[in-house]
Amino acid sequence: MTLYGSTKRGGRHLIEGLAKELEDSPVIVGGLSPGMVVSGLLTDQRERNPEEWESTKRIFNILADKVETVTPWLVDRMLENKENGVSIRWITRGKMMLRFLSAPFRKRDLFADLDT
Repeated sequence: MTLYGSTKRGGRHLIEGLAKELEDSPVIVGGLSPGMVVSGLLTDQRERNPEEWESTKRIFNILADKVETVTPWLVDRMLENKENGVSIRWITRGKMMLRFLSAPFRKRDLFADLDT
């Protein structure tokens, strides 16, 4: 996770720098933040830490989304954007807070196909 986090921060720094360098050009530079998506990075944790999977899965079910849900939304926003330096985020702080607050009432199971 250290390498993963480091590259994410490095990528963000690169985008910010390129956006500043290219602000007077026709090139648009921006960032995409899909948030947490169901991928091998998440599901592999089931095999690596089976004893922690149930508690970890609870958080993933609150914060994560399927790739096929997030991708069309990101593409639409990316194609609509005309500004340089914009960061397009799927999961905002407000959305994250709403998900935690509504979690006791809204049961999601993004991993049902793994548990069968």
